[in-house]
Amino acid sequence: MTAMSMTVDQIVSEARQLPQDLRAELLDRLGGAMHGDDSPEVAAEWNQLALDRMAAVESGRSQLRPGEEVMARMRQIIGR
Repeated sequence: MTAMSMTVDQIVSEARQLPQDLRAELLDRLGGAMHGDDSPEVAAEWNQLALDRMAAVESGRSQLRPGEEVMARMRQIIGR
């Protein structure tokens, strides 16, 4: 079966069988391609940003907040 003849459901089913690291890479590549940012340079910048943010949390310069709390605050700010 070629990729062109596969349905989206079949692609998703196949992707779910991949090891976790390959699924993550696939998601990263598809997400970047959707936004026109699939270059290695952009990926490297995002990776560095993630590492910087993780270091800030680990050093105590930044604090994590629960996603529900952040989303509630955002809804409050935009009036929804």
